[in-house]
Amino acid sequence: MKLTDAGLKAIAADERGSQSIPSTAVPQNTNEDSSKAKTAANMVAAPSATVAPTATAPRQGTKIARVIELLQRDQGAKLEELIAATGWLPHTARAALTGLRHRGYDVRLERGETGRASIYRAIATLAASA
Repeated sequence: MKLTDAGLKAIAADERGSQSIPSTAVPQNTNEDSSKAKTAANMVAAPSATVAPTATAPRQGTKIARVIELLQRDQGAKLEELIAATGWLPHTARAALTGLRHRGYDVRLERGETGRASIYRAIATLAASA
């Protein structure tokens, strides 16, 4: 097993931060070594730019589709209604609402007055309709 100069530098960079080490006398005299290095270099993905999420429509008939329908009604939906419609536990229903926010839906919570339940409402973002 051979360690190339590039591999050695990569290991040293991980261990010592951004410091580089001097080149060693490891010869790269076979085409196999250079093809492995090229393949490894091609496998490293460049960081992608952050893209704003857009609301994507879920498949028809799924639980999350039913949740979106309930949230988009004029009266919105109470947490208890979401739980009854999906069979999920309360923490799962709230996590689904967070997931919808990540998918680009504008999910809002309107706090109920004393003794009244809070209402959740959702609309798709403008980016989805464009």
